[in-house]
Amino acid sequence: LSNTIYSFALIGYPPNVQGSRPFLEIVADECLHQLNHFNMQELSNLVWSYAKLNHSHPELFGAVASRILELNPKADTTFNPQVISNILWSFATLDEANEDLFRYIFNHIVSTNSLQAYKPQHLATIVRACVRADFYHPILFSRIADHVIETNFESFTGHAYSSLVRSYVIAGHDQSEFLHSAADTMCERDMKLFSVQSIANIIWSYATAREWCPDLFIGLISAAVDRRDEFQPQEMANLLWACATLGQTNADLFNAFVPVVKMKIEDFTAQGLSNAAWAFAVADIQNDDLNNRFLEAFIKNEDRFSVEGLSQLHQWQLWQIERVSPVQLPASLSERCRDAFVSQGTGYSKLQDQVVSVLSRMDFYDVLEEYRTRNTGYTLDALVSLNDTVKIGIEINGPYHYIGGRNLNGGTRLKLRQVSSIECVRVVSVPHYEWEQLDGDEGRREYLLS
Repeated sequence: LSNTIYSFALIGYPPNVQGSRPFLEIVADECLHQLNHFNMQELSNLVWSYAKLNHSHPELFGAVASRILELNPKADTTFNPQVISNILWSFATLDEANEDLFRYIFNHIVSTNSLQAYKPQHLATIVRACVRADFYHPILFSRIADHVIETNFESFTGHAYSSLVRSYVIAGHDQSEFLHSAADTMCERDMKLFSVQSIANIIWSYATAREWCPDLFIGLISAAVDRRDEFQPQEMANLLWACATLGQTNADLFNAFVPVVKMKIEDFTAQGLSNAAWAFAVADIQNDDLNNRFLEAFIKNEDRFSVEGLSQLHQWQLWQIERVSPVQLPASLSERCRDAFVSQGTGYSKLQDQVVSVLSRMDFYDVLEEYRTRNTGYTLDALVSLNDTVKIGIEINGPYHYIGGRNLNGGTRLKLRQVSSIECVRVVSVPHYEWEQLDGDEGRREYLLS
C-alpha cells in the first residue's frame, strides 16, 4: 500500500479512479486497518505521498502519529534522517502538525551523539517544518546551528543555505553567530550558481534579522544583477526591499531591475508593489516610466493594500514631492495612505525619555516632544526651537534603527532625508551607542550642544 501510493506521488499524479469514493480515500481506509504492520519507512512514504499529492486526511495522519509514538526509533533501522525529515515535512505541509509527534522526533534527534548522518537538506527540511508548524524547539535549533558551524557548512547548496537561514530568522532563534558563520562560508561559494529564489531569500533573511555582512551582500547583489531576468515578482520585491532596508542602495542594482519590474509589474501582489516602490524611494532611483507604471498598479490594487502597504505608498508619494515629480496619487488614495501612515505607532523608549529630559532642562526657546510634522506626517522625537524661526529636529536612534550595530537602516535614512527635504528642517540624530557612553547631565548637555 505504501509503495503503491508512493509511486503515484513520485510522478505527481493523483490517481483518478472512477467510483463512488476518491481512490486516495479508499487507500487511506485500508491503511488505517493495517497501520500496525507499517514500519517507519513505510509510514514516512505514506504521509509524504499524501502531502506531495496535497491530499489532506486528518484521521490518517492522526493514526500515523500515534503509530510512530508507539515505535522505538533506536530499534527500527529505517528511522533515518531522510525518513525523519520526510515525516516532519509532510505533517507541516498539510497543517497536520502533532505536538507530541514533533517533540518525540526532536528529542530523538537531540539525543543522538552526532548529526553527521544528516545531510544539509535534511537539516534544512527539519528546521523549515518546525517553523511552518509553529513549533519552536530551542535545544534542537542550537544543536543544528552548532553542528553546521563546526562542519563549516560542508556540502551546503544555495537552497540549503537559503532554507536554513530563513527558518532561523523566522523562528527568532538567537542566530547572530550562525548567520555570520553562514555568510563567511557563502562568500567562498560561487553565488551566481544559487537559484534566484535562494538569492532573494538569503538577503531577505539578513535584512529581517538586521545582520550586517557586507561581503555577502556584494556577492548576492552581483549575482542578482547578472540574473535579473530570471526573478519572479515576489522574489524581486523581497530582494529590493531587503537591499533598501540594509542600506544597500547600489544604483547599478536598482537601475538594472527597472526594466524587469516594469515588464512584470502586473503580476506583483499588493504587498510586493508597496515593498518594491518603497525600496526605489529609499534608493532614490527615479524613472518616470516606472513611476507611472507603479501609479497605474497602485490604482488597480488600491483596495488590496494593508495598513503597512498604504504607509509605504505614502512614503513613495513623498518621494515624488521630494523630486518634484508630476506623478501623484489620486486624492482619495493619497488621503488613505497618509491616514494609515500617521496611525502607525512610533513607540517610546527609556533612551528617548533621557534625551528629552536633558533637552527640556537646557536653555532653549522651546522643546516639543513627539512632534508631528505638517507636510510629511512623520513624527520627530523632539523639535527644538532656538528662536522664533530656527528649529532643529531631534531623532533618537535606538538599536532597532541600525543594521549590525552602527549602519542606519533604510527606513531611518528615508525619514531623515524626507523630513529634511520637504519640511526644510535640519534633523540631528542621537545614536544610542554615543549617548550610552556619556557620563552625567553635564556630559550629555555638552554632547547635545555640539
